[in-house]
Amino acid sequence: MSKKLKKREKLNIVLDTSTYVSALISKEGVSAKIFEFIIKRKLFNFYTEEIIAEVNDVLNREKFNLEKDKIEHFISLIKQISFLIQQLEQYKIIKCRDPKDDKFLSLASQIEADYLITWDEDLLVLKEISSTKIITPEEFVKRIIEETEKMKVEKIMK
Repeated sequence: MSKKLKKREKLNIVLDTSTYVSALISKEGVSAKIFEFIIKRKLFNFYTEEIIAEVNDVLNREKFNLEKDKIEHFISLIKQISFLIQQLEQYKIIKCRDPKDDKFLSLASQIEADYLITWDEDLLVLKEISSTKIITPEEFVKRIIEETEKMKVEKIMK
């Protein structure tokens, strides 16, 4: 992680739908913390129209009982703080046991994401695609904290 962090300064990430939903519903959770990092421009998040449509559809499910205004604001915020990518056919990946999740793998491959962050076991079981690590939001936040501490120690030691 250090080499890429130094090379690019900020990590490129892709969040899947479960992470977006968790960020909105659990404001104190690790998914919300990652979303906060994106808002503060500490991470670069990428999405496609297909991904944002799925997030919108899922958030509108009755079981979440979310107000339309809250969903619209959240979707608008994602669009403001993240980068829209046109999915290119040559990066299309068909590898996930749930074909609906291939869009996340394809985007991660296209942008050479450092991480695909998800709660979805169908994605997590893959562990990695190209150079992209597939991990939970909890594991991602843990790695960020560890890396930050390591960089502080290295700075002190110089």
